[in-house]
Amino acid sequence: MPTPFDMLSQAQKDAFYARVQQLGFDPTALAGSHLVTSGNGVRVTGAERAFAHHVKYKTLTSVDEIKRLLGVPDSAFKGSTSDQHVRYVPPPKYADNKQMTLLALTQAERNDLEAAAYAYLFGDSSKVAGWKDVINRLLLPRELSFVAYECITVKPGMPLILTNPSYTFGTVIIEQGGEIIVQSESKMDAQLLIKQS
Repeated sequence: MPTPFDMLSQAQKDAFYARVQQLGFDPTALAGSHLVTSGNGVRVTGAERAFAHHVKYKTLTSVDEIKRLLGVPDSAFKGSTSDQHVRYVPPPKYADNKQMTLLALTQAERNDLEAAAYAYLFGDSSKVAGWKDVINRLLLPRELSFVAYECITVKPGMPLILTNPSYTFGTVIIEQGGEIIVQSESKMDAQLLIKQS
């Protein structure tokens, strides 16, 4: 019997497989995986045995690697995509001070560092290139979690709750009345999204 994943074109399947391999998943371990929300909703965590094959943890040491996996490519801003929502801050005076620590920063400096990291990941990183070494030195390494399923069905009254940084799905089916609740900054990649009404 065909699965919702089987509805995908070969190009969509290939894109899904490429993405999960990039994240460190074995596509054969994900074959046939179909999560259906239940109860008061589903939050996929690596702490639960049922999700063991669907959550990967990666320790990332470079802001460029995080941008590649979770961010918006700089090429998106070379066309018509606006970056007016991004606050680009000038490099800090302490950029060359290798002895600077995160704890030594003032609150205003921490705010600028967070804004620069956000701009680097979700804006045109060339506009905050002077922050790259500072971000790598003060905010990394960091362990991030990634979730992958071939298919997910979101039932009404049983939401999918997003708390991990990244979700990769082949097919997402949101039944009438179903909802996805985002509780932290998350990126969701889906080859096909079906919202039933």
